[in-house]
Amino acid sequence: MRYATLCVTMSLVEVRKTNALSTSRESLQIVVQYPQQSYALRRTDEMLGENITSADQTHVLFDYEATIYLTDLSRRLLKLPPPAGLREEMAEHEGDARLIMARLTGEVAALESGLVSAAKDFTQAELTQIRRMKNVADSTRRKLFDLLKETTGSFIRQNQEPGRRAPMLLRDAMGLFAFRYSLCMLLYYMEWVRIGRQTGKKLPLRVNDVVDMQLAAMGTFFNGVLSADENLQIVSNTARGVLRGFGAYVGGLARAAAAAGERRRRGRCKSGRSGLDRSHMRFLANGPSIPDDLLIARDAGDVIFFCGAGVSRHRAGLPDFLKLGGDVIDLLGAGQKSLARKLFRRIKELEPIDGVGGLIATDRIFSLLEREFEQRDVQNAVARAIKPADNPDLSAHRTLIDLSRGRDGTVRLVTTNFDLLFEEAAPSVACSGPPVLPDPRAAGFGGIVHLHGRVDADYSRPSDEEFIVSSADFGRA
Repeated sequence: MRYATLCVTMSLVEVRKTNALSTSRESLQIVVQYPQQSYALRRTDEMLGENITSADQTHVLFDYEATIYLTDLSRRLLKLPPPAGLREEMAEHEGDARLIMARLTGEVAALESGLVSAAKDFTQAELTQIRRMKNVADSTRRKLFDLLKETTGSFIRQNQEPGRRAPMLLRDAMGLFAFRYSLCMLLYYMEWVRIGRQTGKKLPLRVNDVVDMQLAAMGTFFNGVLSADENLQIVSNTARGVLRGFGAYVGGLARAAAAAGERRRRGRCKSGRSGLDRSHMRFLANGPSIPDDLLIARDAGDVIFFCGAGVSRHRAGLPDFLKLGGDVIDLLGAGQKSLARKLFRRIKELEPIDGVGGLIATDRIFSLLEREFEQRDVQNAVARAIKPADNPDLSAHRTLIDLSRGRDGTVRLVTTNFDLLFEEAAPSVACSGPPVLPDPRAAGFGGIVHLHGRVDADYSRPSDEEFIVSSADFGRA
């Protein structure tokens, strides 16, 4: 697909203001159809300070977290009957949308008289020059710039955080969203004057047009807008011509913008500059560099996520493998002269080597314990040692479930963890454990696969026939 679907926050608000569930279900079908080409853009107040002067900078306009949420929401909207909680979720969106639209209605009512008056300062000849961007007189350019400086400053003062100051030098202003939005609003009212209209439409319709002007302004950074609304197309095309005429950056192929958006989406989750190159992505500023080919394969459903103890340790507070060894030693009551306890102490004393890790494999602790205790007792102690606290934080597990879900909705995730936190995070996803494991090369592979086995629901014993914890277990596996 050559084009990208860009979802502006105010457009989503307009969709949700009435009958949010049914209206959103219809409007967001394109997101489900083209999930890899659909992106949510940052809120207006978050992008006021961004000065876009080239296609390579457009990635800062994208909202990673909102894009993930929008894609998930769009899928859920198409499920019938609606999933549990979706009606309440959309009702909350509808309430928020009505509040925002009410505030915008008040702002539009106060704004119109000033803009209509400003537009009337231009003669019919000047209005034609601006629309066509041919033979524009210097006096017309100056008049337009003076008005834009005033409206841009007003827009920034109304929308940015208290105390924040944005650069307002003219040479810096043309890459700002505020400048381009002000331009589109001014062109909108100029078109009224040009065709002889002295007053506007009814207020609710004017509010809808103001939302359209945000689309027109955002379209100047990309490939324009595709709409059946003739007025929106006129303003969009005129704004692009005005900006080109003044030497400002205007977006070209949407393909380039979508690539920039992909860098944004794969890069840092929050606003700011990603510092990413064209061939690799980073989720965090100091995180690992992820090759583009891997990201593309993941989107195609050709990547299986392999997860270890870190995911359960990160937020849910479960032990890593070394701490698990120490906890099991204590649960079994191993004596001070126990070889397993001595090995545990020695491992803790040794400093790990960067890039190598521990010098002694922790699974040897469990091999020694199996010499001192019954294997089943050791395994039962492992199950008890990893029992999570009540209501554990499953956010990391849910994130990995979402990331491992392919375009077809299938989760493809393999874990060496014994705990059931992935199951708790995604109860509807199929799970399996040894010795009957699915073939990852087979068609239809999916679900959560416990490579080393699982505990039972009470965390009192293993539930799978095989439970791989000691070096001997690894050898048999």
